[in-house]
Amino acid sequence: MSCAAERTPSAPRPNVVLVTVDTLRADHMEAYGYDRPTSPVFSRLAASGVRFGHALSQAPWTLPSMASVHTSLYPSQHGAVDAETAIPEAAETLAERLRAAGYSTVGVVSHDVVARKYGFAQGFDVFDESHLLGHGAVTSRGLSRIALARLGEVAEPFFLWVHFFDPHFTYVRHPGVGFADGYDGELPDRLTRERLVREESGPDPERHLDYVEAVYDEEVAYTDRWIGRLWEEIGVRYGEGRSVLLLTADHGEYFLERGRFFHGRDVYDALVHVPLLIAGAIDPQLRGRVVAQTVETRSIPRTILALLGLPGDGFGGADLLAVARAGGGEPAFSEGSWAFGSADRKRAVVSDGWKLIHRLDDDGYELYELGSDPRELDDRYEAEEDGPVTDRLHRLLDGFAELPRLERQPVGLSGEDLERLRALGYVP
Repeated sequence: MSCAAERTPSAPRPNVVLVTVDTLRADHMEAYGYDRPTSPVFSRLAASGVRFGHALSQAPWTLPSMASVHTSLYPSQHGAVDAETAIPEAAETLAERLRAAGYSTVGVVSHDVVARKYGFAQGFDVFDESHLLGHGAVTSRGLSRIALARLGEVAEPFFLWVHFFDPHFTYVRHPGVGFADGYDGELPDRLTRERLVREESGPDPERHLDYVEAVYDEEVAYTDRWIGRLWEEIGVRYGEGRSVLLLTADHGEYFLERGRFFHGRDVYDALVHVPLLIAGAIDPQLRGRVVAQTVETRSIPRTILALLGLPGDGFGGADLLAVARAGGGEPAFSEGSWAFGSADRKRAVVSDGWKLIHRLDDDGYELYELGSDPRELDDRYEAEEDGPVTDRLHRLLDGFAELPRLERQPVGLSGEDLERLRALGYVP
């Protein structure tokens, strides 16, 4: 029985907290088998909530991925697939639906491409982008404090979205965490994109890889700590059990898989397999459950609406708590793109443990069996091209390509905007 079904008509609806973390790779968290304690808060919340073992983001970079989280539309449907497009005003967002249902809506962000100019303020009573400090800043502490301050301006029930940014490059050391202690090489404490590009193209790109990953892991741990403090303070201020938390990421990160650092373009699991949990005010019978089925992060709006007993018409995806309760599963799709230009676009579908990737540039395909080949190194397409698995996945991709699409909404970028995007690595 769902929480929505258990509430009486007079029972107050819970507050909803959506936390998204930029560039958080699932397999760098101990809840997903990592051997370094990067995310004890996430692990603790997962133990008392529902953790999804194979959640896919709908894109390998922030703008299209987060637009899908807020609208439930796939990137090719909402059209925010490059740095010159925004969420269309015609797309209904989760915040708009919740505000119409009587929720106070608060958004607090720290990344340029989830800012107001890209349409992310749609439906928010309060939208704070004062903490857009750039890729080299450390922002999690300030962001958490801003979120708590802005919550003080609104009434319950509330919907709070906070987008944390620190794991995104530049990677910055946090000596209090200490994963990178003892390194005596030539790389600095602040790993910029430019420095890592030089490493990536050098004669021995893996010579400092352990250090690079350790600094990234320190960023993850620092962010995890401040997410924990934010959630704890919400519990103190509004009462334990009064709020539900959904925590996920926009995408992962490469650490020289396919020979490069960073993210974008590709739809391999290093970039689109993200952490996902639901905790707090949920059905107690679901606590501690791990869901093995592949799910999509675009299902977050439908899940929240179902939890609150609100109609989910117009929002796609699945009710993730219903999946946790009863099993089942649907095909999951991701789309690869980049901030400028239409090259390197890809589509992927995952179903029953298989992933089919369509490279749109050369009309080529790749096929991977994820259970035996989680790093997607053994392309089975040639061997399985005429088999029933490949035929079924082709039909799914064909149907996906026919989904209705909204008209793309352009964004006028200033010279300053372009310079900020260049600093973030989104301009060649």
